[in-house]
Amino acid sequence: MSLLTGEKRSATVVANKDCEVVEIGKPVLAHSLMENPELLNKLSALLAHRQMENEGVFAKHTEIHVIKTTQAAYQETFVDRLRNFF
Repeated sequence: MSLLTGEKRSATVVANKDCEVVEIGKPVLAHSLMENPELLNKLSALLAHRQMENEGVFAKHTEIHVIKTTQAAYQETFVDRLRNFF
């Protein structure tokens, strides 16, 4: 999330064993977004879905129209945030 919106990170990750890590810098991602405009929508949909999971929106008692409305609103917000950051 931080890489994509510039916001302060909200989580810390600790590896349980040795691993390889790849850092994707803002210039590289900005170039990818310029070359692949559909990537912006895919990333915003992914971020919206992840936020909804974190908030428990997908609970069994949530009505489908609420899920669709929430996802559309979140996705639009993330598209704006990504455009502003890049």
